[in-house]
Amino acid sequence: MTEITQALVRNLFDYNPVIGDLVRKIDAGARGKAGYVAKSVSGNGYYQVRINGVKQMVHRVIWLWMTGAWPKNEIDHINHNPIDNRWGNFREVTHQENGRNQRMGRNNTSGVNGVSRNGTSWVARISVKGKCINLGSFHSVSAAAAARKEAEVVFGYHPNHGLKVLEEKKKEIELASNAKETTFTPEEIYIDKITGNRLTTRLWVSEEGEDAVYRTVTYIREDLVRQV
Repeated sequence: MTEITQALVRNLFDYNPVIGDLVRKIDAGARGKAGYVAKSVSGNGYYQVRINGVKQMVHRVIWLWMTGAWPKNEIDHINHNPIDNRWGNFREVTHQENGRNQRMGRNNTSGVNGVSRNGTSWVARISVKGKCINLGSFHSVSAAAAARKEAEVVFGYHPNHGLKVLEEKKKEIELASNAKETTFTPEEIYIDKITGNRLTTRLWVSEEGEDAVYRTVTYIREDLVRQV
């Protein structure tokens, strides 16, 4: 089997580090045509693409495309969006470091990671090197949250740890995965957490090929760019 190198992936794909799209440069049979964006969604919510008949995570392919080497550790999507593959949204981290930048748990009821109700009180906890540390019991959720956030700083958690992922984006993935024909979602304006710019995005959905399940067309609204 041909080794997957930077030269190979650059021959197969173009990559836009600002938008985050990995685009095929040559036809790959029924699985993808030139111009298609590699956006087949894996079972764990990440984009994947076939290279030499083997499925690869798109964000890891992008790392190879940009740096010339496969990542030795994990790639953290800084803003918790597993399909936001802009270069500025990546950082190579250990498994432990990646665990310090996780989105809020789906079963969380307090609104703060590591904070839960215990009778009439609120308990704050934090995990460090696999060990759960009890930070204390508090009369209010805000006090427990403050203790938790202070501990996150002490133990090197990322500032984004515990942020929610927009439910709307999850619904877009589900819609795209079940699409029967090409459709467009209404235009949406949102703030880019990395650059601070206001972006406009529309979801383009189609069944044409494994790598064209859907794409998000995003561009900067020049009239809404943040003034620096």
